[in-house]
Amino acid sequence: MAATRTSGSASLIRTLLCQATEEKKITALLDGGDSLDVTSLDPAVLSRLLWVRCRSAEETIKAADLLLRDGNVPLVLLDLA
Repeated sequence: MAATRTSGSASLIRTLLCQATEEKKITALLDGGDSLDVTSLDPAVLSRLLWVRCRSAEETIKAADLLLRDGNVPLVLLDLA
C-alpha cells in the first residue's frame, strides 16, 4: 500500500471539531472540496456539526459570509483543499 501525503488539514479539522464538541459548541465546516470523511468522526461530533458541502471556492466564501454575519456559530471552519 502506497503512503499518501497530506498537509495535515484533515487531522487539524478533526481535532478542532472534537475539541468544540467537548466544549458543547456547535461548529460549521464549509467543505469546499466535498472531502470530509464523516465515517471517521464520532457521532457526538456529527450531532453538533453543520456540514456545508460546496462545489466551488466562490460558493464556500458566500456560505462563510452568511454564517459569520449571523454570529450564532462560534466556530466556522473553511476547507478549500
